[in-house]
Amino acid sequence: MTSDGRIESNGNFHGAPVAAVLDFLAISVADVASVAERRTDRALDPARNHGLPPFLADEVGVDSGLMIAQYAAAGIVAYELSHDPAQAQVPIVERLRAALAIAEAAVDDGRALAKLDAWVAASKELAAV
Repeated sequence: MTSDGRIESNGNFHGAPVAAVLDFLAISVADVASVAERRTDRALDPARNHGLPPFLADEVGVDSGLMIAQYAAAGIVAYELSHDPAQAQVPIVERLRAALAIAEAAVDDGRALAKLDAWVAASKELAAV
């Protein structure tokens, strides 16, 4: 992409290096999300939250507090840690690798993971209030 917003090809068609870099970025972002999720878990656990109510619930036993938010955050982190488009090089026509498709998948995953990480961070902030 040029500085004026145009997209021009420079003949560098192998997408695997781009996919690998984006995968490393996704791993780093997933690690940050993992830290946020663990902090949320700690805030909800009465054995580790220094006297706060379990699950940060108003009425323990009736109200689940932020338990579902923490479960969802844990699921998101597990999902994020299971992705690696650069390694998913599926043979296509004449058993060649689809390197450009891999880079596109890594970009798409990166966008999706960023949106999911915002949710994880929001649940951590809710627990921190």
